[in-house]
Amino acid sequence: ILPTGKPKPLNNPFDSGSGYGAWGTGLEFYHEYFPARFLSFGGAAIGRYYFPDRRDRAVPLDADDTLPSLRIEDGQVEAVRRKSGQELRTEASATVHIPGDLFKVWGAYQYWVKGSDRFSGNRSLFYQGLSKDTGWNVSMWEAGVRFSTIPLYRRGQFRAPMELDASYNSSFSGRNIREASYARLDLKLYF
Repeated sequence: ILPTGKPKPLNNPFDSGSGYGAWGTGLEFYHEYFPARFLSFGGAAIGRYYFPDRRDRAVPLDADDTLPSLRIEDGQVEAVRRKSGQELRTEASATVHIPGDLFKVWGAYQYWVKGSDRFSGNRSLFYQGLSKDTGWNVSMWEAGVRFSTIPLYRRGQFRAPMELDASYNSSFSGRNIREASYARLDLKLYF
């Protein structure tokens, strides 16, 4: 996992950033079982480990300091070491394969969880205060449909092998995470 995007800057409360800002690695497992030609059940798990990183953060003075100062002269901005919590994403799904494999319809349950981050530094500041609300979990459901020209391409009846996916994803419970339902349309062209 590469540190893509831009981490949240210290001096702009309106910019939530677009990246995590740390290097990481992960392991993914996926298995699909076909009890019948037209039906499959899938299971997936993705584990992520982020390597410790260091960057400037505004550190609270104590447990009562809810808004640390960003002024250099106040001494609360420091290059702080972060050890990220582990992350696990799981999914269980069922897919109906319409005969001929031109269409697929699926439903899935997803559970994602991340442990709290730990922070440390070299001074007598309240580094534990930075850990608040950094752990999260969310339960979601997803439904979708896929149209594929791959069977037609193999028979010489279509010029390009491609897939078109339409899906909808929504959360129904969680902690420390935004509720963000979304619809998605993916076009995959193979060459």
